[in-house]
Amino acid sequence: LDLPGVPSGEMPARDYGARPLQFVFCGHVGPNRRLIEFFEAWCRVSEPEAFRLHLYGKIHNGEQLLKHADRCGVSSLLEIHGYVPDAELDAALRSAHFAINLRWPTMGEASASQLRYWSAGLPSLVTDVGWYAELPDEVVCKIPVTSEIPEITRLLQDILADPDAYGRLGQRG
Repeated sequence: LDLPGVPSGEMPARDYGARPLQFVFCGHVGPNRRLIEFFEAWCRVSEPEAFRLHLYGKIHNGEQLLKHADRCGVSSLLEIHGYVPDAELDAALRSAHFAINLRWPTMGEASASQLRYWSAGLPSLVTDVGWYAELPDEVVCKIPVTSEIPEITRLLQDILADPDAYGRLGQRG
């Protein structure tokens, strides 16, 4: 099948000691994609400015997302790109450090964006439900629904302390 995520050969070299660390999201933004919850967690870390978030794809609620990001104090650290050509998206994934693929409620889906993230060697944050729950713990960062915001906060804080450990997770993916 002609799906995104065809292996591109050599994995990009990433400097996980660089700041700010670049997070990326691609796909359709709807209420189940948990970006508002990500913002809530992001603003609780000791150094929120150590992260940037780039959103690619169909952003249905961009104005609402910006309001929530502003309320959390992270709107200046967020960039909405919308749809871009595949080559531009692939370049963004190669230059990113982490990917966000949170989904709750699950709609029984697998994920074309997750294939792209793995092809780029990106460590990914996923919700520990449905298809994502079946993935090995060594290839994604699983976030439980029952403690989503505290777990994302803990994970972001841990990323600040040891980002290279997450780079290895992306390579295994």
